[in-house]
Amino acid sequence: MESKKRDLLFLQSLKASGGEKLSFFLIFYRWANWLLALIFLILRFSPEISPVRAWFLIFFVFLYNFFLTIFHPFIYKKIKKQPLLLGVDYLMCFSFVVLSGGWRSPYYLYSFSPTLLAAILGKMKGGFIGATISASLNLLALSLNGYNPQKLIGIGYKDDLIADQLSFFLISIFFAYPVILTERLDKSKAILEETKRNLESQVEGLKSIYSIATTFTSKYSLQEVMKEIVVSIKKVTKARRVGLCLFVEGAKELCLDLSTLTIEIASSVSSTEKGFKSKKKREHYATLLVSEMLSNMEKCAESDSPCPGLSKKGEGREEWLACFPLKVQDKKIGILIVVTPKLFDDKNKIVAGILANLGAMAIKNARLIEERKKLVLIDERNRIASEIHDGVIQSLFGVNIGLETYRSLLLKRPEEADGLLKELEGEVSLAIQELRNYIFDLQKSHLIEEVGLTKALKMYVNQFSGFYETTINFTVEGTEQDLSHDVQKKICHIMQEALNNVVRHAEADCVDVKLVFGKGIVKLVVCDDGKGFDVRKAFLDVAERGNLGLFGMKDKVESLNGSLNIVSNIGAGTKVEAIIPTKEN
Repeated sequence: MESKKRDLLFLQSLKASGGEKLSFFLIFYRWANWLLALIFLILRFSPEISPVRAWFLIFFVFLYNFFLTIFHPFIYKKIKKQPLLLGVDYLMCFSFVVLSGGWRSPYYLYSFSPTLLAAILGKMKGGFIGATISASLNLLALSLNGYNPQKLIGIGYKDDLIADQLSFFLISIFFAYPVILTERLDKSKAILEETKRNLESQVEGLKSIYSIATTFTSKYSLQEVMKEIVVSIKKVTKARRVGLCLFVEGAKELCLDLSTLTIEIASSVSSTEKGFKSKKKREHYATLLVSEMLSNMEKCAESDSPCPGLSKKGEGREEWLACFPLKVQDKKIGILIVVTPKLFDDKNKIVAGILANLGAMAIKNARLIEERKKLVLIDERNRIASEIHDGVIQSLFGVNIGLETYRSLLLKRPEEADGLLKELEGEVSLAIQELRNYIFDLQKSHLIEEVGLTKALKMYVNQFSGFYETTINFTVEGTEQDLSHDVQKKICHIMQEALNNVVRHAEADCVDVKLVFGKGIVKLVVCDDGKGFDVRKAFLDVAERGNLGLFGMKDKVESLNGSLNIVSNIGAGTKVEAIIPTKEN
C-alpha cells in the first residue's frame, strides 16, 4: 500500500507544473551528487577526514535524499507558501560541506541545490538572493576548516576561489531562465487548452443548434413546436424553468394568449412539487409557478432585447431570469422566459437567442401550415361538394323523376314499371357507392401525408374494389419520387374519376391500374376490358352538359402541365393514360 502511495507521488510529480517538474529534477541532481561523493570516498579522492565521518556523511545524506524524494510534493508546496523554510535546506547543505572538509568538498556541488530551488521559486531575484546566501555560507565553511580567503589567495588559489563563488550566481541565473520559459509555456498551454475547450463547447453548441433546428422544422403542430422549443432550451442552458407564451394575433397591444402558455420545469424543481403530500398543495404550487411565469412575461413583454434580472432570492438561493422576445420580421409574436440558478453568460445568451429566433420561425411556419391545411380542407370540401352536386345529386334527381314515372306506370303497365324500379334501385346503389367514395376522398389528403402516394393509391384501389366487387390489379414501376402534395392529390383524383367511369359505363370484368415513375415524369395508366366507347363523341356530349368526368380529368392533368391520352374502341375496352412531368431530370 505504501509503495503504491509512493508511486502515486512520483506520477503526480511527472504530471505537475513546470516549476514542480524542475524541482523534482533537483532530487535526481542530489542523488547524482551523493553517488559522486560515494565514488570519491571509495577512490579516496575526498579531503583528509576520518573514514568514520566520511561514511557517516554518506549514510546521513542518503537518508536526507530519501526523505526529500518521498515527501517531495508536500515539501515543495510548503516551501512555495513559506520560502523561509528553504533556510533548513541551506543549513543542511552547509553542514555537509563543513563536515566534509570545506575545500574541495565532494558536497560542494550538492550545496547548489537550495540555490537552484530559490531560482525556481523566485526566478531571477530569488536566484540572486539564493546565490548570495550560498556563496557566503561556502566562504564560512572554508574558514571553519582553516581555509580562509587570505590563506587560499596566499597559496595561489585566488582564481579558483573567485570561480567557485561566481558559479553560484551563474548557475542560478541560467537555471532561472528555464523556469521563466517553463511558466510562460504553462500559461500558453493553459490558454490553448481553455481555447480548445471553448471551441469544443462552441462546436457542441452548434451541433445542438443544428439538431434542434432540424427538430423544429420537422414539427408541424403549433403545440408540438412550442413544447420542443422549451424542452430544447432547458436542455441546452441547464435552466430550472423555461416558459413560452405567444401574443394574441391581431391585437393592437401585446396581450398574452394564455392558451399558448407552455412551461417546462427541471427535475430538481418538479421533485419539490412531488414532495407535497396533499394534491391541493401540489396544485397550489403549480399555480404559483404559472402565476410567477406569467408575471415575468408581462414585465418583459415590451422589451426588444433580452432583459436579465433577479427573479427570486430567499432561503439561501437566488434565481435569475432572462427574457427573449420571439420575433419574425421585426414583429414580436411571443416571449420566452428562462429561469436559471446563475446569471446567464454571453455564451448562453447567444445560444438562447439563436434558439429563440429559430423557434419564432418554427412557430410562424407551424401557423402557416395550419392555415394552409384549413385552406386546403375548404378547397377540398368545395370540390367534393361541386362533384356531389354534379354527380350524386344529378343521379338522385334522375331517380326522383324515375319514381314519378314508376308511379304512373304501376297501374297501367306493371311489368314495365317493375323493370323501371330495378333500374332505379341500381341508380340508388351507385349513388350510395359514390357517396362512400367521397367520404374516403375527404380522408385521402391526410392519408397521402401519412403513408405516401403509392400506399394511398393501393388502399384506395382495395377499398374501391371491395365497394363495387370488381377485380382491380394495382402495380408500381420505378422508384417512388418526392412529389408535391398538389401533384399527389390530383393523381388520386384522376385515378378515382377513371375508376368511377369504369364502374358507371364500362361493364368491365377486370381493371388494371399502373403507376410508373420514370425520369422526369410520373405516369398513371388505367385499363379495363369493358365495352369501350367513342372518345370523340363522348367529349362532345360532355361539353354540352358541362365540366364533368372526362373534362375533369383533362383539366387536372393540364393544370400540372401534363397530357391525358384516352384510347377506346367499342367492344375492346378503354385505356386512360395521364403523363405528368416532375422536377426530377
